[in-house]
Amino acid sequence: EHCDKCAFDFESAGGCGYLFRGKFAHAAKVLPLGCEKCDLEITRLCNDKQAPDCIQCVAKFKDNGGCRGIFLKNQTEINEKTPTNCAPCGQQAADACYALLP
Repeated sequence: EHCDKCAFDFESAGGCGYLFRGKFAHAAKVLPLGCEKCDLEITRLCNDKQAPDCIQCVAKFKDNGGCRGIFLKNQTEINEKTPTNCAPCGQQAADACYALLP
């Protein structure tokens, strides 16, 4: 199928790695032409290839001081504190940070 090939080509070009590091502009550059509507297949393939351990990711994010960025809603700081390949764990990280509040 068309979208399966798109997903394979995207992953082969390093697209999944860009997604997991939160480098969405880079990911968009390696998206094959005509594959814009294949996000479901691309996401599925990338998740299967590189699904991060969100428990470890959240712990590292908190250890890096990432909760400060969450509380201040500072996306640049959040991106800097997010461990490599852990971008898909963002919601879990935010939840863990807010759980620290009194």
